[in-house]
Amino acid sequence: QAAETRLDWETERAEILADLRGLRDNIEMDLAANKVELADMKMKPSVRQDKEALKVELEREKANVDAMIVKAETATDATWNTTKVDLKKASDDVKAWWARLKENVDKETKSDNDNDGH
Repeated sequence: QAAETRLDWETERAEILADLRGLRDNIEMDLAANKVELADMKMKPSVRQDKEALKVELEREKANVDAMIVKAETATDATWNTTKVDLKKASDDVKAWWARLKENVDKETKSDNDNDGH
């Protein structure tokens, strides 16, 4: 649905930006924890390899979210409707990745760290 007034699209943009910033904060927290874990020099090489791969994945997704935030911040009333569609798809992709990541952590640790019931 297209925003009809400047207030409408600015409100939509503020909501999307809050959501994106929340995603970025979650990714940054996991990235910080990952870096602490990687500082452990006693880590098994196989575990280190997995942690390094996770770090690359987290950094990639953080860059994606940062790019979405810039796109939202620089949108205008003339570009908002198209930008909103692009941001929704990209945001849904990151959220799906995040959910898969958390499910994989749950499977590896055999616990429900994301509190989703499985």
